Amino acid sequence: MFDNIEILSVKQLQAISNLKSPNMVLAVVKFPKKNNNYLQSKITLVLDKINDPGNLGTIIRICDWFGVRNIICSKDTVDIYNSKVVQASMGSIFRVRTSYVDLVKYLGKVKTPVYGACMQGRNIRDMQIKNKIHLLIGNESHGISKELDKYITRKVGINGVDNVVDSLNVAAATSIILYEFCS
Repeated sequence: MFDNIEILSVKQLQAISNLKSPNMVLAVVKFPKKNNNYLQSKITLVLDKINDPGNLGTIIRICDWFGVRNIICSKDTVDIYNSKVVQASMGSIFRVRTSYVDLVKYLGKVKTPVYGACMQGRNIRDMQIKNKIHLLIGNESHGISKELDKYITRKVGINGVDNVVDSLNVAAATSIILYEFCS
């Protein structure tokens, strides 16, 4: 199963890691060639300009947890092979297919409803999905890009209790929405 195993010292691990406290295991892997066949799942997640590598890695892990097998990213979303993305995904990067595309062209061809996560959207708790959808999640600071707004079939939101906080972390919001839609 493993072609080559080497024991490294902690000092060697620290020298090749980007982290101050590196994990005790390091793997060099070969990713399979990409194909255009999407895996079957109820929800396809669409990410618009996600900048933070920790957020993207966490979102990939959340998708894996909820059985979302396809993530479509805008071309200006952080690179999936960024070391922080890989680490935050905790191995889910190998089970969730991630593609980078021009979202305007992609969403223009989508046949399923597109649900957009928005601050003014309909409360997620009042909704159920029965068919396949695309779920569009926007940038941490700016939300969904204006040019993508016309592709949204239904805006969804998460109602807070006191509404003192003005927004949620993008990974936390994705987790809440997927929990409501997938359970």
